[in-house]
Amino acid sequence: MKYSPFYALLGFASTAVASSLSLTNPSFEEGSSGWSILDSMSSVQTEAAHQGHRGLVVDDQDSSNGSNVRSACIPAHAGELYRISFDAKIVNGGGIAVYIQYFDESGTLLTNSKLKNENLLVVPQRAEGWDRYSLSATAPEGTAKLAIWIHSFNGNRVKAYFDHFELTQEAPLPLKNPDFENNSEGWIIRDKMSQVDPSAAKSGTLGLLVDDQDNQRGSDVRSEKISIQSGHSYQLDFDAKLIDGAGIAVYLQFYDAIGRRIQAKDNIEILRTITAKDWESHSLAATAPDNANSVDIWIHSFNGNLVKAAFDNFVLKPASRDEVEANPSTQASTKAPAWTGDANTLIAFEKKKPSADFSELKVLQPDGSAFRQPEENWEQARYLIQEDPEWGQWFEEKKAEVDDWIANNEDRAGWEAGWNHAFISPQDNSFLVWTKDVPGEDIDFFVSKTGDRVEITPTLFRAWVGAFRKNHASMLIEAAYVYHITEDPEYAEWVASQLDFYADHYDSWGNGVDQKKHSHLGYQSLDDAVIISRQIDAARLVFDYAGPERRQNWFENLFKPEAKLLSKSYQTIHNIATWQRATEAKIALLYDDEDLWKQAVDSKYGLRAQFSRGVTSDYLWYEQSMGYNSFIMMASNSLFTFTGLLGQGELLQEEAEISQNMMLAPLALRFPNNKLPNPADNTNIPGASTGWLTRTYRILPTYLGLNNALEQKSWETLIDPPAAILPSDAPTLPELPEVVTRNLESSRFALIKEGLWQIFFHYGQLNRSHAQAEALNWSASYGNTMISQDAGTVGYSSPMYTGYYRLGLAQNVPLINGLGQIPWKRGTLLHFDEADASVTAAQPEYRENASAQRTLSIHGDTLIDTTIVEISENSAEPEVLGMTLHLEGSVDPGDSFAPVDPDTFTAGRPPQYQYWSELFSSPVTDSITLPVTFKGGLILNLTFQYEGPFTLFIAKAPGQPPATHTVFYIETAPTRQAEFITRLSPKAIEPTAHDKPKGEAEEQKEFFERLFDWF
Repeated sequence: MKYSPFYALLGFASTAVASSLSLTNPSFEEGSSGWSILDSMSSVQTEAAHQGHRGLVVDDQDSSNGSNVRSACIPAHAGELYRISFDAKIVNGGGIAVYIQYFDESGTLLTNSKLKNENLLVVPQRAEGWDRYSLSATAPEGTAKLAIWIHSFNGNRVKAYFDHFELTQEAPLPLKNPDFENNSEGWIIRDKMSQVDPSAAKSGTLGLLVDDQDNQRGSDVRSEKISIQSGHSYQLDFDAKLIDGAGIAVYLQFYDAIGRRIQAKDNIEILRTITAKDWESHSLAATAPDNANSVDIWIHSFNGNLVKAAFDNFVLKPASRDEVEANPSTQASTKAPAWTGDANTLIAFEKKKPSADFSELKVLQPDGSAFRQPEENWEQARYLIQEDPEWGQWFEEKKAEVDDWIANNEDRAGWEAGWNHAFISPQDNSFLVWTKDVPGEDIDFFVSKTGDRVEITPTLFRAWVGAFRKNHASMLIEAAYVYHITEDPEYAEWVASQLDFYADHYDSWGNGVDQKKHSHLGYQSLDDAVIISRQIDAARLVFDYAGPERRQNWFENLFKPEAKLLSKSYQTIHNIATWQRATEAKIALLYDDEDLWKQAVDSKYGLRAQFSRGVTSDYLWYEQSMGYNSFIMMASNSLFTFTGLLGQGELLQEEAEISQNMMLAPLALRFPNNKLPNPADNTNIPGASTGWLTRTYRILPTYLGLNNALEQKSWETLIDPPAAILPSDAPTLPELPEVVTRNLESSRFALIKEGLWQIFFHYGQLNRSHAQAEALNWSASYGNTMISQDAGTVGYSSPMYTGYYRLGLAQNVPLINGLGQIPWKRGTLLHFDEADASVTAAQPEYRENASAQRTLSIHGDTLIDTTIVEISENSAEPEVLGMTLHLEGSVDPGDSFAPVDPDTFTAGRPPQYQYWSELFSSPVTDSITLPVTFKGGLILNLTFQYEGPFTLFIAKAPGQPPATHTVFYIETAPTRQAEFITRLSPKAIEPTAHDKPKGEAEEQKEFFERLFDWF
């Protein structure tokens, strides 16, 4: 007995048949007989024997090529299932795989990376000792023979042992009519939305078509039950594609001996959600639970979703442990907190040709692409510093900053990093002022924005450390730049010594008292991604100086552990996932790690998927916040520059071009005061900044960005001058994108611009992540005056974050018993008329047993808002209905309004009402008109209409701290239906709209933005 496999393909009784096939010299006991060793790094040695006398050694220390060992070919047949099992051990390094390769009669390889159908198993680097692995694959059409190939990835360094290969041919489990060629035989269709249809065939003549247009129920199609054995593992392979909509999955469901379904462990259903709009092959694997006797396949569209999809070619077969790990349930593989939402609701948004959108604003390259290869011209930079006094002064100031930091600042082993959002004032919830002075050593207290003294607490100290570590990583890059200008090795040595420090003391972090899972240097995995992203930038700049041994130490003890850590979380579509994948990709590029690159970029939740499924057709990030839209640029654009500087920009060209459009798209939504709409939970009120266009002029040049960069001094403009990129016929004052009436349906927004009015309407959400109770919210301007501004939110650790800002009371939305929308919903656009300047949208499930609908329109010089709230018959009692309106103006309540005692007001109402102050109220019947005065002297008449009696409250509400604004709140007696009509029309002064001058300086960055953006 030469091995004890962890999994045996015996004992399946009548459920499956596995027959052993003859493989010449499977244990290398006869040397290399039966194997072709086509490299100089592989050999048969005694040291590689698991048991017996010999095994195969692959010792790949080649920085360019990988190993190449192939078995002799044996006959194989198309459509048959083959499995290889083998023993393996990683000695050091990583990045080696065993492949099943299929060939046709002429010897042409039918499975390869270009066809995206390779069958391989990567030997995990966890293998400190011997382990047994297995891999199975179905032979494609045209197969005549197969071979086993052992290949270490090009560029990887790895030493591994292999022994005792076994090849078996397996029959799939007896699934009746798996390809629907016998119509519905073997399948139970329990709905009216599913049928066997020729249009759903991927191969053959028939397939299953599910066309779910039911707002309440989902599809219900099941296979007949198939006998299996508990404790054994199975894999379901099938082909599927989305035709329209989203929200459908294929399930494996297990049953006991009397036919009762065995409930999923930890409520994790075994399912594969379908997201691709082209035919795609899927695999779903699981181990049968205790007492399992049978299994069936269930095809189910999620209740309430509208979706059309096609299915074909189901195969159910035995599976190994590795296949279960590689193909887990969609629910189990998300690996992201519940608050990030279900990424499977996000489909690939159509983006036909990103380089062509906004093309009039771009400096396109000769090949028509938007991506430019960046340059680092150090010799020219030294010349400029020497010959140009202004550049000389700039550089001396930068060098002085670096010298001061090196002399006076150091990170410390064991310092625990805290949450950025916890660095807030307990007085007003605004972010504190951060300095590099060490709390408790250099300073005895913090200072708030308003100058208040804030005592140092353990939480605030940890938050300070988190910010320090990010800033310290940024200073590594600054020092590396100084090294390249001065050619003084002391700067390179300092950078390298800091990376040595993090590698050598890595184990001193990671076990903090308040640290999140999958983080090490930071509070959460996002922080690790940001810190490592900057450290890898610094490493690139001193890579040659450091030498092979030192930089390999960084890889083995810092970058590789971090890449593994980052890959363990946020396997979903999310802004944090984008940071993680981008950082992993930078490590992969610098160290030429092919396997890590594939995981970071091409995996299910890799970087390509983030841009395909996370960016809407309007080029806005699906989480809807303009801040997170910028956050994606922070995450990815340093990677795009990184790839360009390494001469590999084409690897991510399309993603970079999408990112460029994400910089331009918000500008087309700007209000005349150059503030952006503020949906979702952004921690400030964003401006319509061209800063990102400026920062990326080297790789994604635009006329706006280059024009701005001409006036700036930075490391980028020093080493890659914008004047050399700007075409000679470029406009002197480039135009911003025009703001026009438009429906951004893929993003669930609409914009109305008519006369001096501009309205931004947020009628639904795309996902739970960062969604607030704000569906049907709107903001507006009149001329250059902001009438209603979404205030955003505060630091996420503030009690007001969840206790006020995320709730309906803080938005311009209808309320039921004082509460807004729950849960998030896409909403339904009912009407959009550009010519009539009007839009109508509905939320049929605004709350349980409640619906809401809103129409916004401009008639002449009047904004009209018509909001309807209805309570369904399913609710036994009528409800108190209401609506809030937040305005940036002030109002004199007059004698008809009486002061309201705060305790009286909050009694019986939800707790968020406590945050309002200076309360007044008045009983009203049918309508009321009040003049509201805005900054600059504009006065608007505000009219509220509701048929019958209602109460109107006026109060001061929290804005972006420490600011406040005026809020109006209508409240009815309990009822089942209410129609609120609001009118805003000018009474005096008519300001004109204007755009921000193109050369105007950017606003001071907020604390949060400075932390994550070192540019």
